[in-house]
Amino acid sequence: MSEAASIARPGVYVSIQELIDWRHLTLRQSSPERLNTLFELPGSKRSSTKGHGTEFSEMRAWQGGDGSRSIDWRVSARRGELTIRQHLDERERPLYCLVDQRPGMFFGSGERFKSVTAAHAAALLAWAALAAGDRLGGLVFGTGLSQQPCAKGQHNLLQWLQKLVIANQSLNAVCQSRFGIGDALDAAIAAVPLGARVTMISDFDDPDWQLLGELAARTRLALLIVADPLEREFQLRGKLAISDGSGSRAIRFDRRLLEQYRATRASADERLRQWCEDSLVALHQLSTDQSVDVSLNVAEQGSLPDGVRH
Repeated sequence: MSEAASIARPGVYVSIQELIDWRHLTLRQSSPERLNTLFELPGSKRSSTKGHGTEFSEMRAWQGGDGSRSIDWRVSARRGELTIRQHLDERERPLYCLVDQRPGMFFGSGERFKSVTAAHAAALLAWAALAAGDRLGGLVFGTGLSQQPCAKGQHNLLQWLQKLVIANQSLNAVCQSRFGIGDALDAAIAAVPLGARVTMISDFDDPDWQLLGELAARTRLALLIVADPLEREFQLRGKLAISDGSGSRAIRFDRRLLEQYRATRASADERLRQWCEDSLVALHQLSTDQSVDVSLNVAEQGSLPDGVRH
């Protein structure tokens, strides 16, 4: 898909200029500090102390010689053993983004496709990392798998955005996925620095729980699930025509099939929510009918140019 085609079809594909324009948010407000809250668990409070040891790294079992001030009593009660909350030096907190651009993300009934929503979120996080002076790395997967090593600077960020655009514009109605969530997690576990902040942006239609657990054990992980209103609030009934771009077939959705779909969807959502709670992983929802800065609660009225929102 060419750049010209992507510009002509806003919400379906992204352009490099569209992702660059997200820098306006970080230039006009303190979004780097606000985005730190993405990694905080419900009810937790971020330390106001500056300097060494204020950035969360990982949870681990208490060992002889550990001070009592590092014990997380709430987590210890849940796990049934004393658990220590370890921290990193605040000056070293790289951000690594895993971005889903599989064919299943090439869908949307709102203002934009799920694939575009994911790319917008990744761009917003990237510009926030640059504004904070943090190292940035990432991995985009789907029809291909492309990694950006953790590094500082705008040149590194622009290389990452270009990889997002290439992956996004490779999507169409008949393309095939070559790399899934498991492949992405395998690659990330090998590449991500210990204790880094990691975001995974996906619809999580087929999560690999074991590999997600391995990644969560060595990083500060936040999951951003991309949802579409039609998938979550499916109301259509009767005979529906479904197409993959090359062929089509009719499926009749009666009440029984509709209830089965809703139950399956609700069960998958609950399992992901429960896993995040048990694994001490932050979970946030993005929607195709809402701008990602609003979904992530980093928006201010008039903070973005009109061209960024589609």
